[in-house]
Amino acid sequence: MAFKIDPSVLNSASLRLAVVGNNISNSGVTGFKGSDFSDVLASTSTGGGNGVRIAGSRQLFSQGTLQTSQNGLDMAINGRGFYQIFRPSDNSIAYTRDGSFNLDKDGYIVNPTGDNLTGYGIDEAGEVEVGAVKNLQVSTANSQPTPTSQARMQLLLDSRLPVVTATPFNPQDAKTYSSTTITSIYDKQGTAHEFKTYYVKTAIGTWDVYGTTDGIASNPNQTEKMPDPNDPKKQIANPNYSPSLSYDNTKPYGAPLRGATFSFNQAGELADQKVNNVTVPGLITFLGNTGTAFSNISTATKISFPIGYTDSSLNEASFNLDVTQTAQYASDFLASTQQNGYPTGQFLNVTVDKEGTLFANYSSGQSNRVGRVVLATFPSEINLAQDRNNQFVKTPASGDPTINSPGKGGTGQVLGGNIETAGVDLTSEMIKLISAQRTYQANSEVVKRQDQVMQTIIGIGQ
Repeated sequence: MAFKIDPSVLNSASLRLAVVGNNISNSGVTGFKGSDFSDVLASTSTGGGNGVRIAGSRQLFSQGTLQTSQNGLDMAINGRGFYQIFRPSDNSIAYTRDGSFNLDKDGYIVNPTGDNLTGYGIDEAGEVEVGAVKNLQVSTANSQPTPTSQARMQLLLDSRLPVVTATPFNPQDAKTYSSTTITSIYDKQGTAHEFKTYYVKTAIGTWDVYGTTDGIASNPNQTEKMPDPNDPKKQIANPNYSPSLSYDNTKPYGAPLRGATFSFNQAGELADQKVNNVTVPGLITFLGNTGTAFSNISTATKISFPIGYTDSSLNEASFNLDVTQTAQYASDFLASTQQNGYPTGQFLNVTVDKEGTLFANYSSGQSNRVGRVVLATFPSEINLAQDRNNQFVKTPASGDPTINSPGKGGTGQVLGGNIETAGVDLTSEMIKLISAQRTYQANSEVVKRQDQVMQTIIGIGQ
């Protein structure tokens, strides 16, 4: 009877050793998910023990430890979900927790075996297009330049400065203004231009604002002709002339026009003023090209500066400068400027945020959305079938996948620049290995002893 019973126990211990050995050997594989040997069920008969029968092994999906990586395209899932992979070798779909990805020569995001990562694409407006899932691809071409259309400036003017008495304002004469700022703005070709603003304290709590671009007055005189610098008696074409813009023709050529006047209360805040008999808190008086204050409250929020480019073909460009975050205190002058223009930029890398959105980053500092990773969940993920390359495929028992963006539908978040280590507790696996080994050795000894008994019985009969 022992010859019947003990081989089944040896087979059980052998399979347990194989499962544990597989877990240990893959404990260093990114995103690997170990297996556990199911309980061995004893079977009895009227005649006594009848050995064991093997229930089999089961897949485990415990969360692995997250570790930082030097590759921005490496991703780790913190929570439920699988990356959906397209395998071009056989046009099949598989699922994995291994987030080791990189770009191939065509810009596709692939794993080390060349399988494609899938996700949502981007529409023409640059927004994530939730719907059809496709192979994610990133263009590595240079980014297109973006001309400056909006700028925002946070200003702190120094109330201790004296009133400027030198007139008229001249950007070349520091005695005619109190403070100045400088920032780069960009035209349609991505060329940088030097934009300066000047602040002239004209009275206690009152400041005039002027601007120049590339040293050219932001509001030059609008005339088709201008005096020849080499011969004042002659007229030459005005390179800054534009029929679509209006300027203050009462000013001499090149004299900048005030863009705004700031008025502050005793607390250093922009003072309340009246427009059309309506009190407007913190209003800045903005001047139009005619030199008069705007009466429309909605336009009294930004200074509009036509940009006097050196290239007259781009002279009609302009942008709005938001200076509503302005204050006046007894403190050193401070200015912080943000603008939305960019030069052309060289492709640097791809990064991913916690929602799985992919961004292409450029040397210009610009970042563009290029896609979004999707995560798949299953009604019974434990019944997924293990497949090649640390991947799984669905089965009738696992059910069909549900696709969502990371963080949606019960899926976890994606952490870029991280990898998930194998979900294997090496200490626990070593204990299981010792236990399985002892079980195998003990049952081998039973077979050995039974063999001795049989040899004795045979000897009695001789």
